[in-house]
Amino acid sequence: METMLNDDSTSEESDADQLFREISALDNGTELERRYRLDRRRDVSLSSVRELLHGASRRQRAIPALEKYKNALDERRRFTEIEFLAVESYLHAVNHFYTKKRIDVDMEEQPPKLVVKYLDSDSLPLSVLSSGERQILTLMFAASRISKQEIVLVDEPEISLHVDWQTPLLDRMSDLLDGKQIIVCTHSPTLASNHLDAMVE
Repeated sequence: METMLNDDSTSEESDADQLFREISALDNGTELERRYRLDRRRDVSLSSVRELLHGASRRQRAIPALEKYKNALDERRRFTEIEFLAVESYLHAVNHFYTKKRIDVDMEEQPPKLVVKYLDSDSLPLSVLSSGERQILTLMFAASRISKQEIVLVDEPEISLHVDWQTPLLDRMSDLLDGKQIIVCTHSPTLASNHLDAMVE
């Protein structure tokens, strides 16, 4: 691990050393931050911290600024974990249904967008998906964005869906809905095959 300061007996220098080590660790970023390119400006920010720490007389004055900077990094990491784990959960739910392709985020585009990635080809736009595949995208997105409702009503979600996708559909939606109650109107016995005890005619 990189350190900018020499070990010293004074508590001021020790505090500054510790803060710099914590900031350096935070600046390394998480896997999610690297995946979504949130670490691109890290070298600039860390070099600014180094400038604050040149000279023993400046270290004590730098500590309050370093603490605020560290707190900002902590807050950014918490935000990243919450927001981008939701994206990852959505992608995981969607890709459960696909075998020879997957949906991913193209971070080269500005703004980033969802694309289809086949195992043996480059990224393609979502327009190449079938109507059933687009239905999966829509249903999973809706489930991932419903946060406050305790009961979710869904009308005939099996439309356009391959029969093999109907069986796991409610389980994947339930995962994204964090266990909220789902009431589904359907003509498909396959859709409810994993939930026979909850069926009402």
